Amino acid sequence: MAISTPPSPDALRPGWDLPPPPLVRDRLSRGRFAGLDQGWPALAAVFDMPQGVSPQDFPWDRVPGLGLRLNGARVRLPGSAAASGPGRNISFWPGGPNRMVADGPIRFATITLPGALFERAAEALEAPPLLGRLRDDLHFVGDPRLHELAHGFLHRAFCTGIAPSRLEMEARALLLVDHLLHRHDMLPGRRATPRPALAAAQLRRAQEVLEAHLDRDISLSQVAAAVGVSPSHLARGFRLATGLPPHQWLVARRLERARQLLLDGRLPLAEVALRCGFADQSHLTHAFRRAHGVPPGQWRRLRRE
Repeated sequence: MAISTPPSPDALRPGWDLPPPPLVRDRLSRGRFAGLDQGWPALAAVFDMPQGVSPQDFPWDRVPGLGLRLNGARVRLPGSAAASGPGRNISFWPGGPNRMVADGPIRFATITLPGALFERAAEALEAPPLLGRLRDDLHFVGDPRLHELAHGFLHRAFCTGIAPSRLEMEARALLLVDHLLHRHDMLPGRRATPRPALAAAQLRRAQEVLEAHLDRDISLSQVAAAVGVSPSHLARGFRLATGLPPHQWLVARRLERARQLLLDGRLPLAEVALRCGFADQSHLTHAFRRAHGVPPGQWRRLRRE
């Protein structure tokens, strides 16, 4: 669920260390990253910079993305009046080196959004290609919806409870890109709109593919390819048809399967978790408790009684 406030330090779990270039190794005290090992199309990172930020600190940023000030020093754009402030702590960059400056200790996050995501969204909206035409003036924008989507992505990326799936994070990344595409107002004249619904046969096929992956991960792109539509079209149409986005529908089916195995009673909880696509018993317990109010072991005992 998206949140309207930045994730707290306690909500962030350690990711893996990504060695920064020698130029900034002494300035970057800690970086936590999520998404690369999991195969997400968009990657998240949280940085603590005790000596502030200069334009030389992130010379490897060459892909589009978002920067979010979480707390600490104000961020500004040299040569411009643009600066962070209440409700304006997010900026979009179209790709290229960092130009932002912060003159004191700061904690901030980034969400990289590869160009392929923008082209995929543009194609779904029947818009012309976007790469090379992305706006470079969306700095510290007062856009509550963009803040909500970005913080929601971060919250799930570094969640200490139920780990997000590739399916979920790809859908969240596409929501961000779709919103940014409309902020760019790249559609001349009539604004094209995607077909909102899935045909009955397409919906059945999507559900069949998801059902076949109850015990393992799958991406939104894989499901969309099997159905023959774009990931954006699939995400919108599936939600319209079922009331749930694909990743939530899949979790609901996994929980239904888990209940069946629990009632059968022959498998330990750890095996039930693995057969239903949960990372481990703890993952199953967290999801089951949130859905049913009690952990799976207690639920099984109550049903036996």
